[in-house]
Amino acid sequence: MRVLQIYSQGQISWREVFDLFGIAFKGHPNLKRILLPEDWKGHPLRKDYPLEPKEKPEEFIKLKEWRMRLEEYGIK
Repeated sequence: MRVLQIYSQGQISWREVFDLFGIAFKGHPNLKRILLPEDWKGHPLRKDYPLEPKEKPEEFIKLKEWRMRLEEYGIK
C-alpha cells in the first residue's frame, strides 16, 4: 500500500517539493508544477539556480493573472 493511498493530501506537498527543488517521487500519479508556470526553467530553491531573475516579480504576477483569466474561458 502506498502512502498516497492513505494520505491523499501528501500529493500537494510532494508536488511543491518537485516544483521548488526538482526532487521527483517515484510512483506519484500527477507530478507537475503547482506554484510556478509549467514552462518555468529550473527549480528556484536549488543551490545551482541563478540568483538574478530574468523577469521582474510584477511581470510574473501579471502573467499569472492573465493566465488564470484565460483558463476561466477554457483557453490554455
